[in-house]
Amino acid sequence: RFKFTSPILIEWLERFGHHVIAQAGGLDEALQYIETLAAVNVGLFDENLTRPDGHEGGILAEVFRKKFPRGTVISISSHPQKWSDRPDLTSGDSGEVIAQAVTDAP
Repeated sequence: RFKFTSPILIEWLERFGHHVIAQAGGLDEALQYIETLAAVNVGLFDENLTRPDGHEGGILAEVFRKKFPRGTVISISSHPQKWSDRPDLTSGDSGEVIAQAVTDAP
């Protein structure tokens, strides 16, 4: 089983999941919301999409808004080994964090 309340997921939410937090009403609510949707997997995004700053594999609200209509349930797969500022997170952590969220796309 995946650990949906792992520190890596919390850090992912704080870095990239502001739209999820805002829609859920807070970080705790977002975690609970994601855990509730853990068994749902309607659409899977391409985790190799590139962020506007050129960082490959980045996951931002802009990607969700462009790729999915409002209300789409998607999988969020975090690959912390790609975070160059977190060398303590190795490839062994890859795939540890998988969660679902509903986009806030207009």
